[in-house]
Amino acid sequence: MSAPSNRRRSCVPAHLPAVARHQDGIDPGVESAVPGGPFVTLGCLSDVKQRRPRQNRVTPFGEIIATRARGRWMGNRGCLIDNAGKLIKPFGHDGWIICDTEWPGPKVPLWKPGRYTPLFFLDEAVAMAAGHRPCHRCRKEAYVQFKEAWPGNAAASAKEINQKLHKERVNPVSKMQIPHPAEFNGLPKGTFVALDGEAWLVRGSFLARYTPSGYDEWMRRPSGCAVVLTPPSTVEALKAGYSPDIHPSA
Repeated sequence: MSAPSNRRRSCVPAHLPAVARHQDGIDPGVESAVPGGPFVTLGCLSDVKQRRPRQNRVTPFGEIIATRARGRWMGNRGCLIDNAGKLIKPFGHDGWIICDTEWPGPKVPLWKPGRYTPLFFLDEAVAMAAGHRPCHRCRKEAYVQFKEAWPGNAAASAKEINQKLHKERVNPVSKMQIPHPAEFNGLPKGTFVALDGEAWLVRGSFLARYTPSGYDEWMRRPSGCAVVLTPPSTVEALKAGYSPDIHPSA
């Protein structure tokens, strides 16, 4: 990739596709019809029937949107829908996790009242910006690495990490994401910042603009103060060496 200029570029580098590539074989943004109801099978999906996309995709701002673009990772915030299947809240508990869509576990109900509501992310960096952390069950190795990089206390329990992240990511009144200020120069790779109402991923000396399908514009990393979306403790974990999965379009 050639060195990015100070101006935004509206083209995708030649070695990357204009539309995001996905290897997971799952389109979590689209309803899937399989025997017994709408399910996502971790690792494979059969008898796929496309319909209107569900509102189950999470952006770096923590918003839950509907899009046909695929997600590489799955997440859990508890049950978010009512008995009619309508999305009624942004979270059900403070244990926001990032799960592996290829984990060879049981089938997961995609949109079932009373069960946790699967959410999906473009990549792990997006999930972490939204306030999630690696699952200790299906992503044990990543969870241990995240704990080792956790600021101040590598022996912190999952409950302690959840509580700390929840204070940093959600305004208790508005239930909206809490951005925080930090100097651009000190931000590690994998951090998300907000510029002109859009989310940008820090990638070394440049930034990549987020879209639900992938990253499509690049600009040099500015100087000065940034509006950071990734929670402060997660930023510190990134500085300490935790390396999140980042979509290949970046």
